[in-house]
Amino acid sequence: MPNRRQALRPVSRRGLERARCDVPCRRVPRRLGRAHADIERAHVRTQRACEGDRLTPVRGLAHHLDGRLPASGRPPRVTTVRLPDTLRPVGGGRTCGRLSCAVVAILALAVVGCGGGGDGAGEGAGPREVRVGVLPTSGVAPLYLGRDKGFFERRDIRLELQVAAGGAAVVPAVISGDLDVGYGASLSSAVARAKGLPIKIVAQGTIGADTPEDSINKLVVRKSGPIREPADLEGKTVAVNTLGSIAEVGIKATLERKGVDVSKVEFVELGLPEMPPALEKRRVDAIWATEPFLSQLEADGGRSLYAWDVEFVPGASLASYFTREAFIEQERETLDRFVAAVNESLTYAQSHPDEVRDAIPKYLKIPARAAAAMTLPIWETDLRPDTIDLQAQAAVKYGLIDEAPAMEELVHAGS
Repeated sequence: MPNRRQALRPVSRRGLERARCDVPCRRVPRRLGRAHADIERAHVRTQRACEGDRLTPVRGLAHHLDGRLPASGRPPRVTTVRLPDTLRPVGGGRTCGRLSCAVVAILALAVVGCGGGGDGAGEGAGPREVRVGVLPTSGVAPLYLGRDKGFFERRDIRLELQVAAGGAAVVPAVISGDLDVGYGASLSSAVARAKGLPIKIVAQGTIGADTPEDSINKLVVRKSGPIREPADLEGKTVAVNTLGSIAEVGIKATLERKGVDVSKVEFVELGLPEMPPALEKRRVDAIWATEPFLSQLEADGGRSLYAWDVEFVPGASLASYFTREAFIEQERETLDRFVAAVNESLTYAQSHPDEVRDAIPKYLKIPARAAAAMTLPIWETDLRPDTIDLQAQAAVKYGLIDEAPAMEELVHAGS
């Protein structure tokens, strides 16, 4: 059997030169849609189809990753792209965590100069399938609840929810056309847009709290440990789910306001389920905790230092739904119906917390008693672009991007 790497074509396009970054590189995880994948490196394969002098991205990536073939029965034509170490699965390894570098690299061949392709699927009679990349958090509960309530079906939307390891995996899948819509941190979308990717936020996801009691974003330490106040974190290690994420930026900004020298605080990357045992075993000194883990930690020996979202940007748009510009242009009517269903789902979830708690164990696979005890996110339909801009300005300060994107370019006008 020929060596797999030898069988792949090398990249020779100038787009990679433009995408070169200054961080260490590995291969991107192969299964973007698996929440618990543990693959450290793989090849990204993207089928290319030429229309005159312009490249059109087509859906070859999912076929390669999941072992499926296109309708023709022939494997897609592929190109190998070497990527920075960012698009990692939950479950292992430190990475550079810089979404911007990885996403620019993965799309250097498939997106630059392209008008998008393959978005016309499902335009015939019957419900339109919309594939949405979601994360394993309580924040997406309205989507599951809205699907069960028929909010999407009533608008001729057939919802296909695909759980991803993290937001860094969702963005390239949306751009490539393997997903239609993604859910992730609003800041991640802003960073992607600032790097030139055709990302637009189309609907609200979750809102940050105004009070510590309502917050589900806290910095947690061991109750019996030596860290009693934020200043004690100098020289210590803090775990976040993705380096360069809203959690790292928000924690750094708030620690700095409290007089902490953040250059003396080390941030490492761990999957959300890995954080509680890492804290207990003293592998890290503090963790970003959110639900469904936060309530369990506070009940089982963890102590919250403070709610960083409240002190960072109170009431901010922390997570949202986004898509690519090509999908907006080619599927505007479908998108409008999708957004209307999302907004109805958000409003319903906020006013029916008991039904949310009943839904969460079904998709997060946690005990019902844990769902009953957790603090629920805050769901509203207002996107609050001014709060996204404040987050983006902090991303500039900490070196994620050179300049914050214009909010009118990031947020879809129809939202």
